[in-house]
Amino acid sequence: MFFWGLHPNGKFDVATIRYAVDGDIITITKALESLLEAGVIEKETEDGVAYFHLTLNEVKRKSIIEWAGPGHSGR
Repeated sequence: MFFWGLHPNGKFDVATIRYAVDGDIITITKALESLLEAGVIEKETEDGVAYFHLTLNEVKRKSIIEWAGPGHSGR
């Protein structure tokens, strides 16, 4: 979630997320599925490519952005 708090307005494909967080595809896929189920992120498909972005729900967005802000380690 720290990644999403740092990039609240970004839209990323799996390869970009994997590169940014330096994780293996299985772990990244499971994390994305969990975050989707929890409503933390949303998924859009454009030209056959899935993109993920932080939810548009303002209450959830605000808490994630604040959590990732200055003074927090994100862990």
